[in-house]
Amino acid sequence: MRHKLVEGDALLVTVIQGEKDSAELQTIFIAQTIHHKIMDMPEELWIKAYEEILKEIKSTI
Repeated sequence: MRHKLVEGDALLVTVIQGEKDSAELQTIFIAQTIHHKIMDMPEELWIKAYEEILKEIKSTI
């Protein structure tokens, strides 16, 4: 069974059930959603944003 997660302009994430655990799926989806939203920022801002986001994700999983 396939699952699709979509939020606004986020990239589509399709996974096959059982291959990845929930925390990993959430991390992939969050990262792709955020990437899509910040990719138009100046480079120095999105690098800083990614660093902060990665810290937050690591602290929650």
